[in-house]
Amino acid sequence: DIDQAQAPIFRAMTLDPELSEVQYTMGLYYWARRRPEAIEAFARAIELNPNNADALEHYGHALWHRQDSAGDPEYFQRALAVDPLTLSRHAALGDFYAKDGQVEETLEVIDRIQGLCVNDRSTRKLEAYRAIESLLQQIGKIDEAIAWTIRARDLEPGEDDHVDRLAGLYAEIGDYDTALEVNTDAGVGILLRMRRYQDLIDKAELLMIDRPGDAIVAYLLAFGHNAVGSYEDALYVLATTDQPNVVLDNTVRTPFDVDAFFSVVNASYAIGELETARQLAQRHYDGADRNPGIATNWWYFFNISCALAILGREDEAIEALGKLENSPQIPWEPYLRDAVCMKLLEDRPEHQQILEHVELRKRELREKLPTTLARFGVSL
Repeated sequence: DIDQAQAPIFRAMTLDPELSEVQYTMGLYYWARRRPEAIEAFARAIELNPNNADALEHYGHALWHRQDSAGDPEYFQRALAVDPLTLSRHAALGDFYAKDGQVEETLEVIDRIQGLCVNDRSTRKLEAYRAIESLLQQIGKIDEAIAWTIRARDLEPGEDDHVDRLAGLYAEIGDYDTALEVNTDAGVGILLRMRRYQDLIDKAELLMIDRPGDAIVAYLLAFGHNAVGSYEDALYVLATTDQPNVVLDNTVRTPFDVDAFFSVVNASYAIGELETARQLAQRHYDGADRNPGIATNWWYFFNISCALAILGREDEAIEALGKLENSPQIPWEPYLRDAVCMKLLEDRPEHQQILEHVELRKRELREKLPTTLARFGVSL
């Protein structure tokens, strides 16, 4: 409850602004409010206490999410050096490496996490399993991610989150029957992967009633509206999330923020507001991070390709799209098939080649999965 938190946080600032923990908490408040002052507060917390591991980690996150910053593992590494026995510090560093396309470094972090939890108690082991699963998923090793998620499920039977994660991973490799077998009440993320857009819309609209502040649900709902041609509805939903200002003001917090920005671009283009769509696409293209690490992430090149397609630079869009093949992650088929900007490219053979590449990767993982599960000694 950010509103309720505001008064005690500002009261703490009046009592002792020179306390690192106070500045760190102020940074969290600004971060939740999407205020640029978050970075300054985290930096001040580190200045007051260079060994504040929480501040170091969140400062690293804040820098990484800025469009004008390539990000740097330094602050995640410093947080880990200060607090080497906390699994979440390893997971945060691994998450940076995974999102930045550094596969070998991510695998090294996974090895260290395994070493920390070999003979540990169940709760810590469960935390490790979940962290490992997430990192493996981000570098495209979905078969191994499934095995670790089954281990987590077996360690904590009856926990819905493991079921949701497991179903999502099966959906990611295109095994929709097993995904629905694992979780008969498919969530909006799974419905997106399956391209069941009307079901997604129906479920997301109900969720919006219960969780009106959940931006991710709103983003997925908007994508669903765009996919079925309800572009005005998509723009209406996105207006409640302060898009496209989230990207324009450089207050991005997750990759889904950028996805939602492009939902605005695509909807605007589809309803004939071409100038608005092109201005937004140009703003994103001009501000895109040219960090060579993140350039192995499929989201990066997909968004570049989308922007170029909206701008009418089709050959450049196709060139950028072709680089998705280098991503360790598996590109999302719904984005490639159903985003308005991709429909502008769908008649190009290179676009079809990317779709075939994605399906091949998913099929290879499906075929490999039984052997992987046997190697891990687990079963669905």
